[in-house]
Amino acid sequence: MRKYAVYFWAVLSFLSGAVFGGMRMEYSKPDENRFRDAIGSNITVSGIVNTEPAQKPGGQSFTMEVSGEGKIAINVSSGENPTISYGDEVSVRGTLKLPENFMTDQGSEFDYVSYLYKNNILYQLKNAKATVLSHGHGNWMVAKLIPVKNAIVDSFRRVLPGREADLLAGINLGVKSSIDDQFRNDLVTTGTIHIIALSGYNVTIVANFLHDFFVGILGLSIAAAAWSGALCIVLFVTMTGLQSSAVRAGIMALIGIFARSHGRIYDAFRALVIAGFLMILWDPKYLAYDVSFALSFLATLGILFITPVLTRAFARVPEKFLFVISLREAMSVTLGANLGVTPYILYKMGTFSLIALPANIMVLPAVPLAMGFGALAGLVGSFSGMLAYPFSIATYGLLRYVRILVAYFAKVPYASLAFHGFPLWLCLVMYLLLLWWLYRAWNNIRKENEIAEHKKSRMP
Repeated sequence: MRKYAVYFWAVLSFLSGAVFGGMRMEYSKPDENRFRDAIGSNITVSGIVNTEPAQKPGGQSFTMEVSGEGKIAINVSSGENPTISYGDEVSVRGTLKLPENFMTDQGSEFDYVSYLYKNNILYQLKNAKATVLSHGHGNWMVAKLIPVKNAIVDSFRRVLPGREADLLAGINLGVKSSIDDQFRNDLVTTGTIHIIALSGYNVTIVANFLHDFFVGILGLSIAAAAWSGALCIVLFVTMTGLQSSAVRAGIMALIGIFARSHGRIYDAFRALVIAGFLMILWDPKYLAYDVSFALSFLATLGILFITPVLTRAFARVPEKFLFVISLREAMSVTLGANLGVTPYILYKMGTFSLIALPANIMVLPAVPLAMGFGALAGLVGSFSGMLAYPFSIATYGLLRYVRILVAYFAKVPYASLAFHGFPLWLCLVMYLLLLWWLYRAWNNIRKENEIAEHKKSRMP
């Protein structure tokens, strides 16, 4: 019963976080009717640029915060408009519109309205004209970290061809704006889009690298390594835009770092619950509108509870494949995460990738290697292109392998299926069946362990 009490407190934590977070957000809720009468009209509005502007072929797009009145998604065309930076105070004139959902290339409807609303973005101004009024109004830490991130991306582009440099920026830093549309669609089709979404997988790689670097290479004490690693994780997650999946993974990484430094056992499920509670307490819209938040949590739950069951079921699968890929682990982790998110993806996006499992098994082993060699190539290349050449060659080969493999799997007939209007009730039924199967599987594992312990105790 003690085991089930943990799950009860987990659910209670989420609910209490949502309640208290909702109460807090109610006091700071923007006026949703402020610009209702101006929809379809040309208006001029001033505010602070609170996101790093994304460079588009036709101009820039960014979010502008209007004091006490929410946020507006702005798209300014190139030409007469000045270059706009994070923290600028700008005056923008354009036609005010309400966001609308749209159909993706996979044939499903993307809930763009909820995607924007989770960030308090209520309106859009497209093809606008902007004037910069002043500078330096953003968060000082973010303002310092954005140039660092851009410098890293520039170093990637100095040592790698364009497409591979853009892919490395997506994998290492979550920068997706420069990735070509065709390859992005291929990633969605093959179920590998998470490699450029800065998921928990990427943050875990960074956290493990930091531990090995501070303890194994620099020889710092456990306490010094913990504080140094924690600071680097906070800076990394902030630099990459505070994406919900990265924030969740960052909080769990921080808990793991300090648990390790104090000699405590790290419980991933409890760390996940704490991360969820803190995030929902900060902003309950994570729970209601943020698809990335839900996918990140469901995938992690799948890895924690489904993967161990599958690992036992795949006992006859070879441990190693081609002496490199841990085939059994790759199959168990990938399928566990996919089972955790599939019902939700069907409900929210209406897509189902038939080749996600083999594609991920083949692609994922190259990701940490590409991250590591790419980081070294960018770092060394910032002061010597010749010394960076070996790292660049290795990184290029790995990224080229990923691109070719993703493009190949995306061309498989019926690689992805679209389900229009997938009902919520069917999504819930699928999760109930999954929970029932997990309950039976874990009960069987418990009984097998008890029998094994009993036999061991009777041995002379």
